[in-house]
Amino acid sequence: MEPLKVAIFEPYVWERAYGNLRYINYIFRYLDRTRFLPVLIVQRRTAYTDTVERSGVEVITMPAPRSLAAYNRELLHKGPLAKGWALGAILAFNLRIARTLRHHRITVLQCHNVRSVLMAGIGARLVGCPVILYVKTTLISPTLDRLAFHLARLVLFQNRLNLEACQPSLQRYRNKFEVLVNGVDLEEIDRAAQSGQSAGPQLRKSIGLLSDRLNLACLATLSPAKGIDYLLQAMKIVQQYERVALYILGTDEQFPSYRSELETFARQYLTDVHFLGWREEPLCILSLMDALVLPSLHEDAPRSVMEAMALGKPVIATRVGGLPSMLEEGGNGFLVPARDAAALADSIIELARNPERRERMGKAAFAVARQRYSLATNVQSLQRLYSRLTGAPSLN
Repeated sequence: MEPLKVAIFEPYVWERAYGNLRYINYIFRYLDRTRFLPVLIVQRRTAYTDTVERSGVEVITMPAPRSLAAYNRELLHKGPLAKGWALGAILAFNLRIARTLRHHRITVLQCHNVRSVLMAGIGARLVGCPVILYVKTTLISPTLDRLAFHLARLVLFQNRLNLEACQPSLQRYRNKFEVLVNGVDLEEIDRAAQSGQSAGPQLRKSIGLLSDRLNLACLATLSPAKGIDYLLQAMKIVQQYERVALYILGTDEQFPSYRSELETFARQYLTDVHFLGWREEPLCILSLMDALVLPSLHEDAPRSVMEAMALGKPVIATRVGGLPSMLEEGGNGFLVPARDAAALADSIIELARNPERRERMGKAAFAVARQRYSLATNVQSLQRLYSRLTGAPSLN
């Protein structure tokens, strides 16, 4: 039987693979290409898409008009004329998508945000191509979310807590809801741990890592939604009592002014805060840290938390989104309220003062990650959904 083509439509494509782009890479890596051929549909070419294409994945470029350049939340605040232009552009783009899906014989279209469903869902329906919406970002607009849920054949959530927290207005689509637990590449995690150990002295020196203090990592894009300003406020409290260093690994492609504000605050009030930017070896660096901290204002099921757990690191995170289903308070990590620098500081100080507890929590995190968060299992489940939607034989 000829393999079926399944496409991922991703409107947010950067030069480097971080966030959702990393997950897309993992799908391409684990997908059984004797049964399913992956296709990536994007709006522009970048270094990332070039890398994907070199890996043997077909990349289709479909530039969108300028009227769709703003993010969904920005479009919502524009005037009636701008919204009208955007609506017309969305409908025209959907017609182009329909022709593309038919021409390339795409059997399933997978989307990871509401924007991609709105831009492609109508076109997919026109040619009978089922749409999967895998909710990997925060839902922000009841109106747009309802439309996206209506267009999707399946709506996947990363854990049951996120599914249950879905807005009441979206519960009418509950018959489409399923949970597909996200995961991390455990083999990659193990390789990173080994590389971190072998390159330990040199890597430690290159980032200024010292062993006489608690070393915290924060892996996040530098955006206000990640709450890093609250983390720096917490560090101002912490450093009055304990020797704690913070290493922030993340980019600022969308919010350069936010990074500038963070760096200014750190220079004025803090020591041992390192902005490492984009790094090719984030997991190697994470493997050398004592813990991960994630102060986000909202999240779904962040991969950085899974990665830290799989490396045996305790996690301090905010009690938002799906994080309470991932972390057991005091067991494999600490949960604190969002925007609460004092509570964040208390948890950091607790880890700094109790190395034995830190070690126990790290072991518990390791066990949970190995049991729950396998990316290979995630992609196998995804393939079963492809089979169900297309009528193809499903392999158990």
